[in-house]
Amino acid sequence: MLYYPLLLAVYTNIFLQLTIIIFLLFIATFGLGYLREKLAGKTGNQAIVLDYVTLAGSLFVLTGLILITGGTTSSFKILYLPTILFYTVRFGLRWGLASSGVAALVLIGLNVYDSFTYEAVNLEYDLIYIGVFFLTTWLVGTMVDMERAISDRLSREVIRDDLTGLYNHRYLQEVLEARIQQSPHKPFALILLDLDFFKHFNETRSHQAGDRLLVAVAETITATVGSSNQVFRFGSDEFAIIVDNANRKTAINMAEKIRCRIRDKFSEASPEPFWKFNLTASLGLALYPEDAATREELLKKVDQALYKAKVISGNKVECYFSVLEQLAPQIAGSEKDLFDRLKTFLAIINARDRYTFGHSERVLIYCSIIASLLELPPAQKKALQYGAYLHDIGKIDIDRTTLNKTGPLDPEEWAAIKNHPIWGAEIVKQVKVLDPAVPAILYHHERYDGSGYPFGLAGEEIPLEARVLALADSFDAMTVERSYKKAKPYQEAIAELQRGKNSQFDPHLVDLFVEFLQKHKQIQDILALGVQERFLT
Repeated sequence: MLYYPLLLAVYTNIFLQLTIIIFLLFIATFGLGYLREKLAGKTGNQAIVLDYVTLAGSLFVLTGLILITGGTTSSFKILYLPTILFYTVRFGLRWGLASSGVAALVLIGLNVYDSFTYEAVNLEYDLIYIGVFFLTTWLVGTMVDMERAISDRLSREVIRDDLTGLYNHRYLQEVLEARIQQSPHKPFALILLDLDFFKHFNETRSHQAGDRLLVAVAETITATVGSSNQVFRFGSDEFAIIVDNANRKTAINMAEKIRCRIRDKFSEASPEPFWKFNLTASLGLALYPEDAATREELLKKVDQALYKAKVISGNKVECYFSVLEQLAPQIAGSEKDLFDRLKTFLAIINARDRYTFGHSERVLIYCSIIASLLELPPAQKKALQYGAYLHDIGKIDIDRTTLNKTGPLDPEEWAAIKNHPIWGAEIVKQVKVLDPAVPAILYHHERYDGSGYPFGLAGEEIPLEARVLALADSFDAMTVERSYKKAKPYQEAIAELQRGKNSQFDPHLVDLFVEFLQKHKQIQDILALGVQERFLT
């Protein structure tokens, strides 16, 4: 009868010890797991140095415990199993087999040692332990590896584009957010590429041909960049590229390289008879953190740069640049609201009249060129450039139907159009730092012979900035197609400028600008000079 209470006491004691040890192991595991999250961040199930150290430490501590409590006769050998399971579930079958292998070597080693001192009576039981370790590891590890393989495949499908195999728009959002959050001071460039006239190709060659073209373009971009991990399919015919550690120059060089590769490969002269199509691409780019501090802002600005490239000419690389952002640091606190309102007005005009946005950008380029030819002082050149960018802001008060009307304007509509320089000057002069730009805005529709509006000034009564702006404004109007008129060919537009000497334009300015224009073959060559190279230089 005394045997059962003694057995119960021993069993209870062992159970209590096991419970305490398992509880301590749980606390230690929880603490190490928390520490691992801090050290590893978002590396997921990839092992780090801490994992190797904790596995070796756990097996070492458990082996010491077993030696202290009797070696081959210890009741704590079963504690190897939770450790083996923990690492099998976390890292898969290979880690489980390695843990089981270490535990098996320890138990066999203990039995071999005991065989030199006395009969190893526990070898059969230890072999059962070893069998349980490996069998459990095999079953659990196989399921864990299978689950991870399925999860990885599904994850790849979620973040990959079915057609091109590139990463998709959703994954680009995640990558940008992760980069900005994890490495806020590490610069990179984002390039957004849009295929010009792809819709026409799709409609004339079939959607199947369009799909083949997209795959070929994706391969060309990837080969140019050198890594598919940096290339994303952003939209139907749009691609995004991340350039690491890029400054403005290196990013523009990469974008130009991509543009030229696409232009040269997909052309009517291509040896591949399938294409027989002059495909080109427009690219916009923006820099983090130079141009934007957040993912949303970066995407917005790179989209603006792409839009500018397409509106100005297409087949062009355009880097994000904002004239108004150059002004922002100079704006006093009391004028900030007025300045923000100015930006809002520009956004509204651009939304109402697509031509105005591209027109202002092109006129800014032409004015910058003429200012350089005249060797204007930096302050005067800056005033001219701000005036060029803002010269149509007075159109905020003109109805959309009037702005986009294809037929002749009635007297009321024409009166509104003639008033937009006055309205624009009134808006801009509220921001004190923009005062020098007001004359260019107010008088840019005056003519050299005095027949212009709104005041009928003539000759040098018209401020120089306004005479330059009038020339640039008219040249762009001649060379861009509108809904109500066709664009003039390049040489014909130059001839029209010369015919306008002394009547519409300052003859000296015409001579300077025409001499410059005749050194180039087409508008695109001039626009390719870009705003960045000439702004405030």
